[in-house]
Amino acid sequence: MNPYTMIRDVSKQFDISTRTLRYYEEIGLLKSTRLDESAYRYYDQEALRRLDQIVILKKLRFSLRDIHRLLSVKETQVAIEVVSDHLKTLDDETQALVSLRNLVEHFLNEMKRSGWTRTLEGSQDGMRLETLREPADPKETENRSPMAHLDEISRKTQKHGPVRIVKLPPMRMAAYRAPVGPSPEQEGWNQVNRLLLDPRLRAYPNLRIFGFNNPSGRDEHGYEFWVSVPEDVEIVRPFKEIRFDGGLYAAHVTALHSIFETWMYLVAEIKKHPNYRLDPSYIGQLDDIVHPHLEESIGEDILQTDMTGEEDMDRQLDLFLPIMPR
Repeated sequence: MNPYTMIRDVSKQFDISTRTLRYYEEIGLLKSTRLDESAYRYYDQEALRRLDQIVILKKLRFSLRDIHRLLSVKETQVAIEVVSDHLKTLDDETQALVSLRNLVEHFLNEMKRSGWTRTLEGSQDGMRLETLREPADPKETENRSPMAHLDEISRKTQKHGPVRIVKLPPMRMAAYRAPVGPSPEQEGWNQVNRLLLDPRLRAYPNLRIFGFNNPSGRDEHGYEFWVSVPEDVEIVRPFKEIRFDGGLYAAHVTALHSIFETWMYLVAEIKKHPNYRLDPSYIGQLDDIVHPHLEESIGEDILQTDMTGEEDMDRQLDLFLPIMPR
């Protein structure tokens, strides 16, 4: 019986992407083995047992940081503290969800009583937020606004997870900027698809696809794509060559439907980070810099970039925010 399992088989067995397995290894949570200088990762029985523990703890909604602590410590008291802190977090979320349910039920009752049109009337935002106030709680501050109440509930119930600090390497990029319009991403993807018809790029092991607003705008904007290419591939129009210097970034994964909320969360986390701050070099004309905000397509379907149909709002992206040490 072979004591080692190849990464692709582990991915199928545990229903985890190979990218996630590689990330677990990068942060020291899991170890793989290379056999006979093979390019493939293999996992022994001990690694599979550890991965099984990781999967269980993830389903219990422990953060990767806490999972790392739990699987590293030997002292029972330390483990008890980690689990107790997690239980308190869940209690806070449960209480917030109960409040959220009460607010939604109150809003539903208001609609049944007044009708939908009447419920939409009466505030600058178009929504009668006063209908969302719960029955008065003696412990609640009298002057707290309904919006502040909703913000607090939203903060407690939205789980983003820890921010990653990564260093992107220098890369040679084929860059294409789609023109300004209501949805330049689709036109840009069409050009990227044509570029990826080159079999040398499709087989390139370091292929990465980044995008970012350029120029940015509230309603209409442009969008620029960067595709990493090897040195022996000629970059032809409409693409141009960009030498990306790499750099230090704060990163977080997001689904497409939550991209704006995740960007706001990422910026807020770095503003209060003890060791890092926002890198101001990206502010200004993007043509003159090489350190912008970046959105990277990830997942096993990185090459399935057809955007002619309905957009997959569950598609995953990695967001990269340029940072620097404090």
